[in-house]
Amino acid sequence: MIRIVTLLALTITFFVFNACSSNTTPKAPKNWIANFEIDGMVCEHGCKGVIEKEMSKTNGITSFDIDFENETAEVFFDQNIITTQAIISKVETINDGIYKMKLIHEREQINAKEKLPSTQNDPVSVAHYHYQLPNITAFILQWIRI
Repeated sequence: MIRIVTLLALTITFFVFNACSSNTTPKAPKNWIANFEIDGMVCEHGCKGVIEKEMSKTNGITSFDIDFENETAEVFFDQNIITTQAIISKVETINDGIYKMKLIHEREQINAKEKLPSTQNDPVSVAHYHYQLPNITAFILQWIRI
């Protein structure tokens, strides 16, 4: 009888502690697009390249593209991992803080087709296949005639 009570107490304890454990399932990505103004860039290959290289290594940033002529950047990022303020802080620490960054616009990425992040700038080629479903009526009529 003591074994049954002990076993019952252990079982209840097990279920109580498991029911109270925290749920650590990862959050779904919260994809955002932000446009920034960047001041302090003097050359396209050096400044632009350094910023894009450093920011592409940053956790949470999917894409970081700089338009050197307009001194703007378009950033695709996961807001669960990094914020726009953290992006600004990170850029402003590159090269001893010579770059200044200002948020222009920020919005949630609604459609995944807006920007598909890729590791290459080359266009992606997709083959188009043509598949025609069989005529089910003809198939059934063929089997009925046999």
